[in-house]
Amino acid sequence: MSETEAAVAALKATLDAAPATFFGVRHHSPVCARAVRDWIRERRPAAVLVEAPADAEAAIPHLLDEETEAPVAIYLPAERGAAYYPLCDYSPELVALREGHAVGASLRFIDLPYDRRVLGAARPVSALDEAHLARSRYVTELAARTGCRDLDELWDHLFEEGARALDPEALRWRVAVWCQLARLEYADEALEADGTLARERAMAWHVQQAVAAHPGAPVLVVTGGFHTVHLPRLMQEKLPAPPRGAGEHYLVPYGFAQLDALDGYASGMPAPAFYQRLWEGELDTAELVVELGREARARGLAAAVSVADELAAVTQARNLAALRGHARPTRDDLRDALQGCLEKGQAAVVMGLTRELLAGDAVGRVPGAAGAPPLVVDFRRRADACRLDRSRTGRRTLELDVYRKATHRRTSRLLHALDLLEVPYATLMDGPDFIRGVGLERRRERWELYWTPSIEAALIDLAHTGATLEDACWTRLEATLTAAEEEGRGRSLSLAARLLAEACRVGLGDRRSLLLSVVERSVREDGAVPSLAAGLRQIDRLVRAGGALDTRGLAALPELRASAYRKVCFELRQLRRPSPDAVGEALNAVLTLRELTRESPDVFPAALLDDALAEVAEHAVAPALRGGAWAARFSLGAIDQVALSGAIRAALTSAIEPAARVAFVRGMLLLARDVAWRVPAFLETVDAVLEEWDSDTFLRSLPELRLAFSELTPREVDRVAEAVAALGVELGGLTFDDVSEDEVAFNLRVQQVAAEAR
Repeated sequence: MSETEAAVAALKATLDAAPATFFGVRHHSPVCARAVRDWIRERRPAAVLVEAPADAEAAIPHLLDEETEAPVAIYLPAERGAAYYPLCDYSPELVALREGHAVGASLRFIDLPYDRRVLGAARPVSALDEAHLARSRYVTELAARTGCRDLDELWDHLFEEGARALDPEALRWRVAVWCQLARLEYADEALEADGTLARERAMAWHVQQAVAAHPGAPVLVVTGGFHTVHLPRLMQEKLPAPPRGAGEHYLVPYGFAQLDALDGYASGMPAPAFYQRLWEGELDTAELVVELGREARARGLAAAVSVADELAAVTQARNLAALRGHARPTRDDLRDALQGCLEKGQAAVVMGLTRELLAGDAVGRVPGAAGAPPLVVDFRRRADACRLDRSRTGRRTLELDVYRKATHRRTSRLLHALDLLEVPYATLMDGPDFIRGVGLERRRERWELYWTPSIEAALIDLAHTGATLEDACWTRLEATLTAAEEEGRGRSLSLAARLLAEACRVGLGDRRSLLLSVVERSVREDGAVPSLAAGLRQIDRLVRAGGALDTRGLAALPELRASAYRKVCFELRQLRRPSPDAVGEALNAVLTLRELTRESPDVFPAALLDDALAEVAEHAVAPALRGGAWAARFSLGAIDQVALSGAIRAALTSAIEPAARVAFVRGMLLLARDVAWRVPAFLETVDAVLEEWDSDTFLRSLPELRLAFSELTPREVDRVAEAVAALGVELGGLTFDDVSEDEVAFNLRVQQVAAEAR
């Protein structure tokens, strides 16, 4: 007898001798779910035990609640990595619970508590795991020998279709053999290391307790097949009681899109909507293909799926099924038929649509009695009030008229609150953004919404931060302010104004006044010009937002804006010796102030800014800052071309280092690029200075010179070139008119060889 035959024989002996019926399944398999259902109805067990975290057992009554609509999931938050335990109508575990309840069986969860076995994950994972089967060399080889491309096609071939006519006991045995052969290649050391054996010892202990509690009565144990083949061997051992879990659990709606194995859920079956129809006995290949064609035409793909294509695909699917020994087309029979019959130019698009159709977009529903953290309850209440659809997955667009409609503003504040909390539901695609200062001319917000179960999971993880979304947002803003204070940035007007704007955008009510006091303090205590300028710009946006933001009760904002403007101009006058790294920030601050005075001269008097710029232009040590100050004064109309020309000549012909002269030019062009072509003295002086430099000085200064002119647009570069040409510069020996054709060809060849040699 071979090793494989011996293993199968030993498996049969242990399964037959076990004091309980161990029914191995593939998670979310309709054929397994149907067999479990039939077995329970026939045998009427006293106890039904399923593979699920034991500390989540309190969820069982809610799973059985009439208001519960699958798919749902038990969400298991944990510090080292959260997880979902998803269930749909054709999950063998959920079917076992429903049927067990119908026959009066005791229902138990028997897996190790999740917080006792999690190894850590970057994002929520599945608490059900079939990775061992997916990586099995036996499964891979069996797929190759049967002509199947992967585990899913092989499973359909051998089980969903190949074992559909088997009775529950025959199917149980076939699944057990499949899993036993897959398990042979895994050493106990590896399974101990990844926690598999610890979980199985916990499951076996629970089975022992159930058998003892129901002597002589049938006990059914439903677990993943990989575990099932090992559990009977543990029944005669004296096992310690497994550790109790300390984690929380919540029943949350789940979606077909997340249940789809093709979307990254390795423990699931692909195409859940397809298998839902299979479970309900409503799978009609022709109906599916017609539905696909209808949806394709609705999306403007009429040429890709014609009626003739539909007829051909249905016929092809049935022929493939017959060829492969299937009584009816499987998922892969249908996909292969569509792939072969579609118009090739649009095949990829339509196959993507096919995947959407087979995956489905349904989202389950949980009863209110299931309980949820107050934060989740508050979100659900607000989402329902805003009529946000949470019954389907899939992306959709929502437009909000935040200036004219109060209901739209409420929805906007909800979506902005979720965005602030980093809950992955809504993305602002277009519209006024009063934080970044973009799109302010637009009157509507356009959002892209994508509902997934991870939304409520993220809110559960945030439940400790507050009972409502307002509480959670305030906690987030308060934590940002506290962290800034610990880092020595607590006086920053830029930060304080941004936090106030966030509070107005999400609608924090009275708490805005607390942040307003922080802004007032920052105006008094912040001495950094860049921070003051950025904060001033943010305050100005708040004043101008009107009804789009919730600025009620902030009547002091206009006066606060005036105070901030006076303060930043005062600090600018004192800016003499900024560090090299701070020069660029200071220039950007001047740029902001200049733009504010241009936009609203009645609010921001230009004379106040010009007085400060005059001080900087005369006394600042940094050449770039002086150049920027002179350019800003010119662009504000405070000085004329004669004064500016004098400043340019004085700076570029002084005895300072060439690099400092270039820095002056760079600062000037950053604040007023048009000086380069509007003020003749600029290019004339630059040209005269360049003539005085020797080649070494020029080459050392060239990178800075190029950087100085890098802010110009292509059109502005053309204007500078025209101005340079107007100077009448003689290019001398740089141009040659009497070059022969052979010399041109030779030079082109040299250029080609040089390029290839690089």
